[in-house]
Parts: sequence; structure tokens; C-alpha cells
Amino acid sequence: METCATKYRAAAGTLFVIPWALGYMAVPGIAYVARTWKVLQLAYAIPTLLAISFFVWLPESPRWLIIRGRHEEALKIMTQVAKVNKKTLPSDDQVLFVMKNIAQKVSVRVLVTIVFITMLVCHH
Repeated sequence: METCATKYRAAAGTLFVIPWALGYMAVPGIAYVARTWKVLQLAYAIPTLLAISFFVWLPESPRWLIIRGRHEEALKIMTQVAKVNKKTLPSDDQVLFVMKNIAQKVSVRVLVTIVFITMLVCHH
């Protein structure tokens, strides 16, 4: 979702859940045809294993990469996304500078959150 253009996010979100709805609607028919629980389990497991295999081709989340300090990888993915969306990014140096600032701000927020939770938990 985060690599999808803003104007297409609602449609992408809807398209993301349609297979789940179709799968739930197909369950009674599959159960009727399968008859035994072993065949039914196999009928559910095979599509799931195929879906899991597609995760190999999905790019990492640029947001996650930035927070982890893997800025070059995030830049590469963002460049690919910009190309698909027919957009241009600022120079690599500018983007990397912004990524480092974002990572620092997130680090401070995480630290403050940890301190706050620790104070709540440890306070008697």
C-alpha cells in the first residue's frame, strides 16, 4: 500500500481484500467437493503455499528499510516505484538526507516511548 500512488490506495486496498472474500465464499463448495478432512486441508494448503511463494518478489517496505538504516535499499525501491508511477524523485543525495532525518526522528520517538512505558510499568 505504501508504494502505491495516493490516488490508487483506496482501489488497491479494496483489491487486496477481494480474494479473501471470494475465498470465504468458496469454502462451502470446496468442502462439499472434498468430502474428507484430509483432502479439504490439502485444498486449503496448496493455494496458501503458492501465495506465500510470491513474497519472494515483493519489495521490502521503504519505511521499514529507512527505520532500519538501510537507506540505499529504500532509495532503490523508491526509484522503481517512482518510475512505475511516472514520477521523478529529487537527487539521490537529497532523498538520502531526508531518509536519515526520518530515521533519527523515529529513533527519538521510539526512545521516548520506551522511557515512558518503563516509567509507567516501574512506577509504584
